[in-house]
Amino acid sequence: PAMDDLRHFFGIIFVRRGPYTNGIFKFELKLPPKYNDVNMWPEITFSSYVYNPYVDEKSGQLDVKSAYPEWDPSRHYLVTVLTYLKKIFYSKNFSDAKANMDAKQLSEKEPETYRKKVDE
Repeated sequence: PAMDDLRHFFGIIFVRRGPYTNGIFKFELKLPPKYNDVNMWPEITFSSYVYNPYVDEKSGQLDVKSAYPEWDPSRHYLVTVLTYLKKIFYSKNFSDAKANMDAKQLSEKEPETYRKKVDE
């Protein structure tokens, strides 16, 4: 956690296979003050550039609400959202993605061009 805020974490993910092979992505995880309440989603923002249908291209924010439309602290935990973070790098189906529609359409219509953008 950050020295001045125990609800602010820094992380890094190393991707070993798939279109993001050898990718290293830094991110920040922030918990809202009322994190243990219903519909108080954690917020994950990448500080590394990530071209992915689940990540807003401008802000770098991961769309957690696509995976968890209703956040229930009795069923969803930090490990749950971190597992989702890992999953977006291996996903082949982006049907529920909403954060980056250009990336979603490119992955469906022009997969080779999509892979090239992922490598940028």
